[in-house]
Amino acid sequence: MALIVFDLCDTLYAANTTRGFLQHLGRSRPKVAKVLKRWTSRSSPGFWLGAIAHRLGRDLARKRMVGALAGLDRAELADAADGYVAADLAGRANAPLHEALAWHRAAGDRIFILTNSLDPVVQAVAEHLGVEGRGSLLEWNGDRCTGRIRDDLTGRKGRLAAAMRQVGERLVVYTDNRTDRDLVDLADEATIVLPHGRPAERWAGDGCRYVQL
Repeated sequence: MALIVFDLCDTLYAANTTRGFLQHLGRSRPKVAKVLKRWTSRSSPGFWLGAIAHRLGRDLARKRMVGALAGLDRAELADAADGYVAADLAGRANAPLHEALAWHRAAGDRIFILTNSLDPVVQAVAEHLGVEGRGSLLEWNGDRCTGRIRDDLTGRKGRLAAAMRQVGERLVVYTDNRTDRDLVDLADEATIVLPHGRPAERWAGDGCRYVQL
């Protein structure tokens, strides 16, 4: 028996699911579309400001994009996440990782998606795949989103995996995310996904398996 932990973005799916979700939501919410364009369009100063901040260790663009969710209803975001998964994300599945997920399911392993992405998206994906999942939790004021993240999982997945792990259970990890170093170090077996032709930089060490997509 093993606990299998999958990352989401660029691992199970060839997508940045936070950005993709906001693009989907922006079709009916012009405010969201406007903020997204400000921070993702190369013609915008915000894009370059976000890139500089990222190099300094701050994900300013993500913070500002999540801020566009302020005031939106919990049910609306859940419905939008379901729509995004069904209409946009399903067609971007990385086949080798979904084959691995199916293999672990057939083996009777426990499967869990653990990701920095926003939790409404993670819950929609988890329901679609028939597994469990946890993402970065949004902050709420009643049923209204404040536009802030209450619990960010970036660089902190290892503690959750350790808490979920049962006595004697092996931990198997699939991820492309360099911030998952704590999770990879904890794993008995780790597969590092190399998306978009990324070279095998062996950032996680010689004990890991590498999959090029």
